Amino acid sequence: MQQESTIGKNTEVTEKLERPGIVYGLPDSPELRKMYRLDEVDQNGLMQDWEYAERTPRKKGHLEWRYFHIETEKLSIVFGFVTKNFILYKLQNWAPYFRIEIHPKNKRGSVKEVKFKPEEVSFSNKSLYIKVNGKVKKGKEWLKREILIEAINGNPGLVHSRVSLPEIGLEEMVVEHKGLVRPHRVKTGFYCGGSEFNDILAWLIPQPFSKVKGHMIWQKEKIDLSGDGYADMGAGTKPIGLFSYWIWLSCKLGQYMMLFGYNVGTRKYKDAVVQTMVLAQNDGTVISANADEWVLTRGDDPYSKETHNQRPKVYYIDGKVGKDKYLIKVEDIKTWLAVPTLKLLLDTENYPKILQKIFDFIAGLTWKIVGSYLRFGSKVSIYKNDTLVATEDNGINELFRFDGRYLADLPPKRS
Repeated sequence: MQQESTIGKNTEVTEKLERPGIVYGLPDSPELRKMYRLDEVDQNGLMQDWEYAERTPRKKGHLEWRYFHIETEKLSIVFGFVTKNFILYKLQNWAPYFRIEIHPKNKRGSVKEVKFKPEEVSFSNKSLYIKVNGKVKKGKEWLKREILIEAINGNPGLVHSRVSLPEIGLEEMVVEHKGLVRPHRVKTGFYCGGSEFNDILAWLIPQPFSKVKGHMIWQKEKIDLSGDGYADMGAGTKPIGLFSYWIWLSCKLGQYMMLFGYNVGTRKYKDAVVQTMVLAQNDGTVISANADEWVLTRGDDPYSKETHNQRPKVYYIDGKVGKDKYLIKVEDIKTWLAVPTLKLLLDTENYPKILQKIFDFIAGLTWKIVGSYLRFGSKVSIYKNDTLVATEDNGINELFRFDGRYLADLPPKRS
């Protein structure tokens, strides 16, 4: 008998699942619960310092990352620290690396990765603190390389990053992410896949929105990094392969700030939808951190002709919190970066030039079959009880699609 589709629904946690699905909850495995300290988390979603520390064992099948996003007037920058390769993590014990993407608006820029020996890396087991010290030989000269990412005064909402990796042309980067809301977790923060609840993705949202200041010296040019930002972290046994489509939005709207995510599971997890939402005021007061209070829909014309991705031109996020009704409208979307998903996963920028051309050609043929990754800006408006409260012309959006089925049916059309 054909089973009911879960598109547009959250799969609930039950004692027995008749079919696989992505659920909020904790895994049944006593080993995983102890390993990730899952019974110690605050069930109201407030983050604790130890949750920013190293979360996974340094063995096969576990991966974690720290991710930072910066949007300036001219550049879109992503950098982060990962404990092992996203594709090979099932085979690797611990293979830490630093990744940075520097993209001028409206075109693909530079993507670099630097690998480290495990003994060069120090993680804290109490709070956010990552330190890397080492040297690299360039010609006959040994150059010092350094990474320091830490929470200032133990406050994970105020993160300072200092990076020097001369072998890739990054002489210096000094950045401060200042979160404008107290760090929150998405529900329990744990998405488990499968009927036995033994796949886990601990997806934590330290900074739904942050102000960024700092600078970098890249290829001998000093660049101002003042702008808006976002940061998150993740750890688990299922970092990829859980979702095949997602939309993210992070922005500041007058007295409000928000983060919204719409994540659709793969065929294996029956297309179950997991949503993320944090809506807060600038003083840190959280209005809603319950994604079940919000519904995402799209406008009549679902297609953007800017890229092969065919993402929504306009979408709406409706919510009811207590007696108040909210509507968030996202429109006038302008693509900053469009990359075939296959090209992103292959990371072709680090290949020899002849291989780059071969793989880029193959990836370029896969837009409609495999999907794509987009980063884009948009006009975002928030209404409270049918009254326009604020508008932002530069909301930070991200869309990822890894399944050719999702061209027109997601998100659902607004009635």
